[in-house]
Amino acid sequence: MRILEIIEQPITTFPYLNVGGGSRTRNGLKPVFQAQLPIYIAYVDEIPSGLDALIVASDLQGNIRTKDEIILLGEVLPAFLAEFIEKEIKTISPEFTGVMLCGDMYATLMKRGGLGDVRNVWFAFREHFKWVAGVAGNHDDYGGFQGKIEFKLKEKDIYFLEKESVEIDELKIGGVSGIIGNKKKLFRVPEEEYLDHILNRLIKKPDVLLIHPSPSYQEENLIGSPEIRETLESSYIPTLVCSGHCHWKKHLVELKNGTQVLNADAKVFILIKK
Repeated sequence: MRILEIIEQPITTFPYLNVGGGSRTRNGLKPVFQAQLPIYIAYVDEIPSGLDALIVASDLQGNIRTKDEIILLGEVLPAFLAEFIEKEIKTISPEFTGVMLCGDMYATLMKRGGLGDVRNVWFAFREHFKWVAGVAGNHDDYGGFQGKIEFKLKEKDIYFLEKESVEIDELKIGGVSGIIGNKKKLFRVPEEEYLDHILNRLIKKPDVLLIHPSPSYQEENLIGSPEIRETLESSYIPTLVCSGHCHWKKHLVELKNGTQVLNADAKVFILIKK
């Protein structure tokens, strides 16, 4: 699968609350501000016959204040996306749309970052779309060890990929969860092991590879991991890689071996056949 074009202007946006990086307020908390999540249309060369479209998102690190509580951005966004697609796009149906998540679905208004349970985000996407596949970011938890096992093995139409590959609707998806780091922390993997996981997924010749951290792209000063880039470029088969973790103003780059990298950090892409 290759991306042919991304419409530069978002087709719509979705408001949410975010925590700023400035000085703390009098109560010791970081300031909270309203941000806008951009939603883009991207055209691809092919979509499997069982699907109308695919949604790609990463780093939905925001919150929504309801009448009674503050919940995760990703718990509310799926309903909005499904309604928007039905009313405004019409050529595709949420019922035949798959979702691919690249990690970091958790946020709190108490501080930037944090760690928390993100299973409800996946459940919300599953409720409104055909299936959900994805990887964990370094801010995500899945109900502890036992909760993660049950989430991974028992949930219908949910495909949580730690270092696995799966085929859904004739779409081959590989996934590697976490980031490079100290293995004593949740979803941190030693560098050599993490890069080996990527190579092992690439050997399976996926249509799409989902990872959380983006590779670097020095040609346009896009930050990320040079080691991950080198590993991706070592594959002789071009692959569409979806990632996040580092925010790029540019959405899509092509590596020297033809692999495309779609940076979905704090963005949503609706992939439709050209």
